[in-house]
Amino acid sequence: CDHILKYNFSEFDKISKNNDVIIFVTKLKSKIIKNYNSFAYCKINENNLVSKIVEKKTISKKPQNDFAVVGTFWFKNLSDCFLSQDIALKKKSKVNEEYYVGNNINHLIKLGKKVKVLEVETWINLGDIFSYTEYIYWKNFFNKNLDLKHC
Repeated sequence: CDHILKYNFSEFDKISKNNDVIIFVTKLKSKIIKNYNSFAYCKINENNLVSKIVEKKTISKKPQNDFAVVGTFWFKNLSDCFLSQDIALKKKSKVNEEYYVGNNINHLIKLGKKVKVLEVETWINLGDIFSYTEYIYWKNFFNKNLDLKHC
């Protein structure tokens, strides 16, 4: 796993009842981001469902306010996960020569599956050396300065 996250389980439980897929997301506005094009983003339609996932490209002029995929997904039926992967393989739906779960979910959306986002409360990215180093720096800083935790 390349991230740490915290989410509201009651909210998850509520939206899992009426949706086929849940994509865990965050807004990057409070994060230090090296490259906004390193993320996938969810486009949301008028019914508050995901209409498209865009990999490795921003979807607006203010990506810090868009729903960025954190890399955690929930499928009501495991068969939908496999179906999305099978379709992606057959259609060679790659982004930068790689297959991504988020991009694969676009095939389920086209099949009429209900896909919803769940905004997480906390997300710490450990997925690249920059993010991991940043996390270790702040973890060590606060461990050495315990009195600052109570400010």
